[in-house]
Amino acid sequence: MRTPLITVAATAIIICVTPHVAVAQDADPAAVLSVLVGDWTYEHIEGTVACRMIGETIVHCLTETVNADGETGNTVFLTWYDARTAMYRAARYYASGYTDTGTVWIDGSTWHSVFDRPDGDKSRLVQTFSEGRMSYQWSRSYSGGAWEDTSTGSATRSN
Repeated sequence: MRTPLITVAATAIIICVTPHVAVAQDADPAAVLSVLVGDWTYEHIEGTVACRMIGETIVHCLTETVNADGETGNTVFLTWYDARTAMYRAARYYASGYTDTGTVWIDGSTWHSVFDRPDGDKSRLVQTFSEGRMSYQWSRSYSGGAWEDTSTGSATRSN
């Protein structure tokens, strides 16, 4: 049985249901990414996410969550605008040494992200932002199979 350690990032952006709609070409990346910035607290699990801008096109988030067994999980999550490809991208770096990268699509207040995992699986994050609140749903596709929901929740921003 697969039991993922729930380590969630508020960005992210999280990303990929149908269809993928890009942000308007003239949208300011700093303004688009600013929705992620702040200190977030999860509402259903013990955990926080602190997101800060690095320059004008990168957001750095540090997550800390505690699972049901009391184990703490830390993740660094980067989301950035790639001016060369005119796309938003993301990368996750876990304290365990695991990493993966993804592409982000933004459709209004909903962010869709798909991460390509080193084991060949894919992770998907859909986040919806509104008034200092973020809801999310993580899914995973094992070996190219159907998407399976792995966690759903929400977080509030304190600043």
